[in-house]
Amino acid sequence: MQKIIYSAFLLLTFVLYAEDNLLESYDNAQESYRNDENEEAIQRFNRFIESNPESDKADDSLWYLGRLYNRLGDIDQAKEYFEEVLSLEDSNRITEAFYDLSKILDDQQDYQRIIELFPLIYPMEEADSYTVKALPMVVNSYYKLVFNNRNSRAGSWAEEMLQQALTLVENYRDKEYANEIQEDLADLNAKILIRLSVVTASKEDYVSYLNKALEQLDKDLQRGFISNESADNYREKINESLAGAFSLDYQVETSGEYNGMTNEMGFQVDSKIKGTHELSNIQEFQWSVK
Repeated sequence: MQKIIYSAFLLLTFVLYAEDNLLESYDNAQESYRNDENEEAIQRFNRFIESNPESDKADDSLWYLGRLYNRLGDIDQAKEYFEEVLSLEDSNRITEAFYDLSKILDDQQDYQRIIELFPLIYPMEEADSYTVKALPMVVNSYYKLVFNNRNSRAGSWAEEMLQQALTLVENYRDKEYANEIQEDLADLNAKILIRLSVVTASKEDYVSYLNKALEQLDKDLQRGFISNESADNYREKINESLAGAFSLDYQVETSGEYNGMTNEMGFQVDSKIKGTHELSNIQEFQWSVK
């Protein structure tokens, strides 16, 4: 009996010793990271992962490795580590990895990839501090993707993308945990609503988006989320658009050729829309010419 108790004691001692060594190894790697001993930290985190692949600190180590390679300017290697963290189930570094990877992707203008990865953390982790910090990049990715494809004439797709971005902005408005990004959201809100007015196929929605932008600008100005200068610049653009909304000049002449928009055989329409609206680039419209 005494031998059994003694053996159990030795086994428990060994397990505790191994766990202490495990934590010490991880702590040493962290210390090297904090001291900017980048190469040493990389070696220590790699040794830790190799020795303890099932440890609950393994995903932390992968995230640190991503940051270390990012420090050293090896962006491709950093991306691989961040992507690996995001691929792990129940990782406790998923929001940090998404934020760090999004910064890289934003610099590379890979807006599509940011949008693709966002569902990995949202809405499950919507109140996490790293999710909140990443949100302006996500919203801007929607905006940039639409803006960069503004000549593709994909009106319905563009409006849908911008509506998704606007929903994200509105979800984080007036949330106490998102106070730090309210200035960014105010600016993005105005940009998105103005762009929505450009891509919509409805005159009513066109006016509605612009009026909504004006209304929100007043609210954001009162709460200190946007500067007077920025608000005035947006107001000027919006008021110009409202003043020139859907003013149409056209000339009609009989012709057997199709060189412009026609609604009846034998009529050629040379049209130009005044104001800042970009409807002249959208071909899906059916004009009624009298």
